[in-house]
Amino acid sequence: IMPSLVGSEMCIRDSPVSRVVVLSPDHDVDQFLRLMDEVGLQSVSYAIGYTAWLDIGPKGIDKGHALGQLREHYQHTSNRVLVMGDGRNDIDMFRWAQNLGGHAFAMGQAPEEVKLAASAVTAAVTEDGVAQVLKSLEGLEFFQ
Repeated sequence: IMPSLVGSEMCIRDSPVSRVVVLSPDHDVDQFLRLMDEVGLQSVSYAIGYTAWLDIGPKGIDKGHALGQLREHYQHTSNRVLVMGDGRNDIDMFRWAQNLGGHAFAMGQAPEEVKLAASAVTAAVTEDGVAQVLKSLEGLEFFQ
C-alpha cells in the first residue's frame, strides 16, 4: 500500500495516521533508498531499518519532536537528557538531545551513520549496552 500524502498528514484508506511502517523482508536498505528516490517522498521524513522495514512519518515529526513535547509538558528545563537508540530513525532524537547539551548513545549493533550521529557508542543490545550506560550513572547526583 502506498499512502496518499495530504499536507503534513498522511492518510491510508481515508484514516489519518501519524506514521506508516512498511515491512518487506525481500528488500534491503539500498533497495528502499532507491524506492524512496523513485517515489519522490520529499514532504515526509523516513528512516530505513537494518532490513525489511521503512518508517514513514510527517516531515519534522520524529522521536526528538515527541521528546520535546514531553519535555515541555512536564516543564523539564534542564539539559539532563539521555537517549539511546540503534536505528536511523533515532538520529533526529540524538540531535535533539545533543542540542540541549544532553547525551545520545548508539547501541553497538547500530549502522555506522547512527554511531556517527551519537555522542558515544555503548555495547550491543545482546551485550547489555543499555544496562552498561545506566550502571555508569549509578550513584551520580544531579543539582539544578
